Parts: sequence; structure tokens; C-alpha cells
Amino acid sequence: MITEFAIPYAAKNLKYIPCFMVGSAVGSVMSYLWGITIRAPHGGVFVVFAMNKVLPFFICLIVAGAVSAALIVLVSKTKTEEELAAE
Repeated sequence: MITEFAIPYAAKNLKYIPCFMVGSAVGSVMSYLWGITIRAPHGGVFVVFAMNKVLPFFICLIVAGAVSAALIVLVSKTKTEEELAAE
């Protein structure tokens, strides 16, 4: 579900797409290794009643978001004072 919220940000800057891909992959691998299953075909946090392991799911979601955010910070270039003054 994290990739759905990433679409507006990815559209803003194409460098963000690989960041979200890596974050989603990390969350997916973690959920697979922990054996998290959801009986509903889709719904993310809205179907917590259908999950077998709720707390690990939220841990995976937070870690995936943190990985994506960290990579975005790494690939984003901070504007210098000269660049800000030129705007």
C-alpha cells in the first residue's frame, strides 16, 4: 500500500521512483519472512481484522517508509543559499 501514496511524489521527481521501489521491496521481503498474510485481496491498514500478524505488518510498513524516506533524502540535492537567492 505504500506505493499508492508515493505516486504524487514520484510524479514530481523521477529520481524518487527507485527510492520507493527499494522501500517497497524491503517491506515486502520483511512481510514474507515473517509470514504475514491477509485474507482480503487489498486494503492495507483498512483490513487489519483480516491479518494474521498485525504488529509485524505495521513494523514492515514503518520500515519500508523509513527506507524510502532515507533514500529520498540521499538523492535529493539541498539548495545552496545562492540558488535560493536566485529564485
